[in-house]
Amino acid sequence: MASFKKKTQIAILGGGITGLIVAARLERAGLEYLLIEAQDMGGLIKGQTVNGATLDFGLKSLPLLGPLDENPLVNLKKELDLTFQIESFNEPTQLFDNKNFSEFVGFGETKNRNLVDELGYYTLSPRLSVAGGWKILVEELQGIIPQNRRLANAHITRLEVQDERVKTALINGESSVTADNFIYTLSPTHLKEILAMGVLSGKTLQKIARTEPLTAISLDVGSAEASNSSKNIFVLRDFSKSSGEETFVLGQFVSNSDPTRAWGQCQVSTWMTLVNQETLLNDEDGSKVIKTLKKVVSKAFPGLIENIKWERLLVVPEAVGQFSQLTLEKDGTLPGLENLWICGGKVQNSKYKNLSAALDSAQKISKNIIEDKKSKNSAKNEDVLVDASI
Repeated sequence: MASFKKKTQIAILGGGITGLIVAARLERAGLEYLLIEAQDMGGLIKGQTVNGATLDFGLKSLPLLGPLDENPLVNLKKELDLTFQIESFNEPTQLFDNKNFSEFVGFGETKNRNLVDELGYYTLSPRLSVAGGWKILVEELQGIIPQNRRLANAHITRLEVQDERVKTALINGESSVTADNFIYTLSPTHLKEILAMGVLSGKTLQKIARTEPLTAISLDVGSAEASNSSKNIFVLRDFSKSSGEETFVLGQFVSNSDPTRAWGQCQVSTWMTLVNQETLLNDEDGSKVIKTLKKVVSKAFPGLIENIKWERLLVVPEAVGQFSQLTLEKDGTLPGLENLWICGGKVQNSKYKNLSAALDSAQKISKNIIEDKKSKNSAKNEDVLVDASI
C-alpha cells in the first residue's frame, strides 16, 4: 500500500461487525466517514466455507433478553431496513456431567467464576442468529458502505493526541488519517499500545489492566452420520479427581439449528472452551487444552471425534471478557479524550454481553455521533443566520 494522507469527519477504527454497523448507520445518516480495518472487512464475524459447509467462527447466536422488538439484532434489521432473516431456537440448554445428560440449571459452585460468568452468556435461551450464517449480514452491510469509504489492510500503529483530542491515526507506520472524531471498536487492551505514554491517566490504565480477556478455542467437526437431532446448546463438564481440574466445553450441532445453510451433506457441530491468555503462551499447555476439549466431547458423544470427515480448529485471543472497570463518559467517549468514542462488545456500556453488546453498542454510539453532528451543524447554521442579519 502506497503512503497516503487522508482527512475525514469520522474515522472508524476496526472493520469487524461493530465497525460495519457503525459505518452503515453513518452512511444512512449522510455523514462523512472512513472505515479502517487491519485485514479484510468483516473480521471473524464473516466466517468461511469449509468442505462445502458454510461455517461461522465459534458459536454465533445471541440470547433473547426481554421483548423481541428490543433485541439488538432485530433493531438492526428494522432500523437499517435489511433483508437478512433471523433464525431462532428455544430448546433449553443441556448439561453433560461426566456420565449423564440433564437440563442445565447453572454452573453451581466453581473456582473458575470468571470463566463461567463468560460461558453463561451462551447458555441462555431462546437464542437468535442470522439464517444462512453471519456472512449474510456482513455482505449486506458492505453493500451499504461505498468502496471509497473503506480502507482495508490498514494497521493502526499510533493515535496522535493534541489538547485532549485525537488528531491523527497513523496507518502502517507511514500513512495517516486525520478526523474530527474517532470511533474505536477494537479491544481496549490495544489502547496502551497505540497511545503515547502519559495520554491515558494512571487510573484508566489500571482499569484496563484489571480485565484479562479470555481466549476461545473452537473446534468445528463434520460428521458423515447424524448423531443428534437437537438444536440446543450443550454444556459439557469434566472433572478430574486426580488433578482437581474442572473443564467446561460448550457446543451445538449447528447444522440442526440452521436448515437454510449449506452443510456439504454433513452434520456439523461446533465445540468451544475458554482459557486464560497465559495458558496458550506455552505450546505444551495449548496442546493439552485442545486434547482435553476433544476428550470431553468424546465422552458425551462417543465416536464423534474418532469418526469425522473433517475438522477445523480456531484459536481467538481476547475473544470474550468485558472491561467492566473501564467507566466511559455518558456519551461513550474515553475519559480525557473527548473525541475518542469506545464501541464494541468488550466495554461495559450496555446491559448485554459479547456479540449482543457489540450490536447494542454500535447502535448507541452511532446515535450519539449522529446527534452530535446534527447539533453542531444546527449551531453553525444559526451562527450564519445571525451574521447575515447583522
